[in-house]
Amino acid sequence: MLVSPKHKLIFFKSMKCAGSSIEHAFLQACDEGALCAGGWSGKFDNLPGHVEYIQRNNDYIEDGMKKFRFHAHTHPDMFIDRIQNIDIYEDYKKVTITRNPWDVVVSWYWYDIGHIILQHHPLLILESHNEKQAKQIFKSFITNIAGHTPVAVDLWNEQQRRVQRSLDYVAMNEKFIHPWIDRYLRFESLSEDYHKCCDDLDIVPYPLKKFKSKHRKLKHHYSYYYTDETRELVAEAFPKTIKTFGYTFESRYD
Repeated sequence: MLVSPKHKLIFFKSMKCAGSSIEHAFLQACDEGALCAGGWSGKFDNLPGHVEYIQRNNDYIEDGMKKFRFHAHTHPDMFIDRIQNIDIYEDYKKVTITRNPWDVVVSWYWYDIGHIILQHHPLLILESHNEKQAKQIFKSFITNIAGHTPVAVDLWNEQQRRVQRSLDYVAMNEKFIHPWIDRYLRFESLSEDYHKCCDDLDIVPYPLKKFKSKHRKLKHHYSYYYTDETRELVAEAFPKTIKTFGYTFESRYD
């Protein structure tokens, strides 16, 4: 999430939609008073290539402990809930990104599984696996309990913490489809949408860097991983995204 007083912009970073690239680019155009909640890499700081960019104006010390005002993937309702006088942001432009949900879930798989070091982990799809094996492993991943711990767990619904299926966890992207949002950039036309947004908001269009691109070890089209059952599970998890943006499941391989 990025809040820029200078440009009257709030960027909400949804999951696995190239939000880090957009947030980092917007951040370059913002003054030092901007709030950036997206760059901290949590417990995975020790992994090569994982550190992205430094958060700005998001941390504070309380009872001798470092805490964060906002989570990297703060959605509109969470932001509104944590601001005492939300009216001051009425004239800010609120921007986020959307992406085909079947593609999002595959991207989430590779990101989350990328932190597994063991080459023989049962949820790790290898090049030696055939398509049938890959589909079964992928199904096990999205239907099992998420192994990912949110960086700022106090900001999340505690009843859902650590007991969600991986699919339910990434389906939090549904929370970014919100009446407060003024503009949605599409992942599928990201560069074009980003430059048009910068032009409309009079923001310098800094180049888009790539983050987390090395996690995806196999470059199959997302449909490679799905059965009819898992395809339907994703449809059930992302009804607002599919209805709002007309996303469909495309069946084709690289």
